[in-house]
Amino acid sequence: MYQLPPWWFPAGYERKKHDNVANLINPENGANISGEGGDDIGRGDRRSMYLVDEAASLEHPDGAESALSRTTDSSFFLSTPKGLNWFGKKRYSGKLEVFTFDWKSDPRVDDEWFKRFSANNDPVVVAQEVLIDYHASVEGICIPAKWVAAAVDFGTKCIWRYCGWVGCGCGRQE
Repeated sequence: MYQLPPWWFPAGYERKKHDNVANLINPENGANISGEGGDDIGRGDRRSMYLVDEAASLEHPDGAESALSRTTDSSFFLSTPKGLNWFGKKRYSGKLEVFTFDWKSDPRVDDEWFKRFSANNDPVVVAQEVLIDYHASVEGICIPAKWVAAAVDFGTKCIWRYCGWVGCGCGRQE
């Protein structure tokens, strides 16, 4: 934060006075950004919005979500996937607006970085941490999710020029 240009800070901002442990105060308007952890995050607070970082790593996510239920109407859950745990299920529930920040949108990395990262890390780490694969770290899977996805509608697609399947769409009937 202190690498930012001075003009980004609000008028009257003094580091020792307005930057306390887990609490930043804007002296211009009294707004603050505070941080906390634990199962009861946000309980008893009233906030305009609440951001939960690394939500997939919460030990007791239902309790944390419950504690936030009266804190704000605008909760944001951010995380790197860690399988289809509470966060993964919430993400795919269809009840939320979802924003995904793909690694290719990060100006600090490029294809060469990805090649190096992939060569130096376990494929599960690459899939989970970079490719945002919620199935990568799920244990006990016999058939990888990408194989299942590739098989969807397999029988309705013509994969050979003349496959001979009735109704495949290739135009040839045998």
